[in-house]
Amino acid sequence: MGFTFRRSMLAAVAAVALAGSAQAATILNGSFEAGVPDPGAFATLPAGSGNVDNWTIGGGGIDYIGTYWIAQDGTRSLDLSALGAGSISQDLATDIGSSYAVTFFMSGNPDGAPGLKTLVASAGAASEEFTIDASTFSSPDIVWTPFTFNFTATSATTTLTFTSGVDTAYGAAIDNVAITTLTAVPEPASWAMLIAGLGLVGYAQRRRGRPVAA
Repeated sequence: MGFTFRRSMLAAVAAVALAGSAQAATILNGSFEAGVPDPGAFATLPAGSGNVDNWTIGGGGIDYIGTYWIAQDGTRSLDLSALGAGSISQDLATDIGSSYAVTFFMSGNPDGAPGLKTLVASAGAASEEFTIDASTFSSPDIVWTPFTFNFTATSATTTLTFTSGVDTAYGAAIDNVAITTLTAVPEPASWAMLIAGLGLVGYAQRRRGRPVAA
């Protein structure tokens, strides 16, 4: 009975802590399938365009790719350079102190120099550069490589941005962006509930250890 009781109490405390812990951030339209117009082979979108749902386009604009090359997921992807380096960004609901992993697939437009394509992923104060060699393949069967970018949230809203590191019309390509929570920080109320639960476990153990009077 003692072991079963103790295990049940600890399970209840853990459930309370998890119930109040940070919720997972979500990336919307991570494979860029939702957007207008139908890009056909590709459509050039300027900074400020809202034509790729849930994403804000910046810098020198982007190319919204349809049939020009084979997407990694679905039928659409992005070249992060239009005539020059562009960017895309999305605001994420995050929990301060929680750590996140952003996964994405990167390729590059192989039709012009430079052969090495770079992009910079950034979120809050964190940023990281990623590079692939697009001189080893050609359209439409380009090669997609998975990468992961980690960051820790410092505010309730974090802007995730991908920026082309190539200031020509032949930039880095991106597709299939997703996010997972690595470590979640419990909310203050959850900490209070957790401490109270542990106190109950200790109190129950002390009562069970007391001698019974004759």
